[in-house]
Amino acid sequence: MRRASFAIVLVFLFFLTGSVFSQSKLVKSVGIGAGISLPQGGWDAGNTILLQANFGEVIDYLFLFPYLNYAQASKTETLEEFSKDVAIQYIGGGAKLVGYINSKPRGFYFGGSLGYYYIASETFDPEHINEYSEIEKNKTTKLGFSALSGYLFTLKKVSIFVEADYIFMHDGFNNLQVFAGLNYIL
Repeated sequence: MRRASFAIVLVFLFFLTGSVFSQSKLVKSVGIGAGISLPQGGWDAGNTILLQANFGEVIDYLFLFPYLNYAQASKTETLEEFSKDVAIQYIGGGAKLVGYINSKPRGFYFGGSLGYYYIASETFDPEHINEYSEIEKNKTTKLGFSALSGYLFTLKKVSIFVEADYIFMHDGFNNLQVFAGLNYIL
């Protein structure tokens, strides 16, 4: 329940911020996407949500998109004959530079991003192995670089996008995220 409340508050703040910035035309569009998250390290497929804004063309064919991202996944760890369910969560934000083939933001695009992530992960404590074994909770922050590609289909007031991001992080926290979403053009 706490995760759902957090996501709803993020969405509300994101769209509120977008409407304030749209008055000055700094923000060209705001968007939301959802999809799957595939963290490295044997984690099962999880889900992810993306909030982004289009700040427009920085230089020819290159557009700036600040973003917020939440992703989570889980897996079952087994030591000897005992199993525990553990989880991982990524909460982050940053900016991505996206290059389109033509000067209007539509069609295929490629780019990269730089983000800062808070990662909360759980592991099975191997020291006291029994049915009452504790789950260790680890928290860390990481700088992440991603390579991304996608396709943007533009209509009059909305655009639809499909995007794949591979986030590179140190110490095995790499994550592949695939989104589908909508941008509302301001």
